[in-house]
Amino acid sequence: MPACLLDNPACLLDSKVWLAAAFAEHPAHAVARGVLRTASAEEPALWCRATQQSFLRLASTPVITAAYNVPKATNGDAWAALWVCGPKIAPEFLLFVFRAMSKEFERLKYGSTHNTIYMPDIFSFRVALASLIEQGEIVSNVRESLRRLIDVRGLVPEAKAA
Repeated sequence: MPACLLDNPACLLDSKVWLAAAFAEHPAHAVARGVLRTASAEEPALWCRATQQSFLRLASTPVITAAYNVPKATNGDAWAALWVCGPKIAPEFLLFVFRAMSKEFERLKYGSTHNTIYMPDIFSFRVALASLIEQGEIVSNVRESLRRLIDVRGLVPEAKAA
C-alpha cells in the first residue's frame, strides 16, 4: 500500500495512477485499483482539477488508445472507468449507462473556458439499477450487439467494392 494512504487521512493521486486504474492492460493496473479500493470516506483517494484534466487528456490521446487497444475515451467513459463501484453495480454496466447518457452529459456541461460537468451534477445522477445478474445479462447483450454492428460495418466496404 502506498505510504500516502498509510500516513495521511487523504491521498492526492497523480494522473498516472488514475490512468493505470482505468486500463486493465496497464502494467500497474492491479496496484492502482488496489489503492482505490483501500480508499474510504475517512481516508479518500483524491484528485484535483489538474489531475482530472491531465487524466482526460492522456486517456484520449492516440498513443494511449492505441497502446491499450481502446476507442478514444469520452468524459462519460472516463467517469465510468474511474468510478469505484459499490457492491450493487458492475463497472462495465455503469460504463454502458454513462455512454447512453452522452446527450445528458452534453446538456449538463457548462463553463466559460472549458465546458465540463461539475461534481454536484455528477452526484445528482440517478439510474434504474437492475440486479447484478441482470446487469451482467445487459452487458452481454450490449457487447453482442456491438460485435454484430462491427461485423456489419466490416462488410460495408466489401459490398461497395463489388
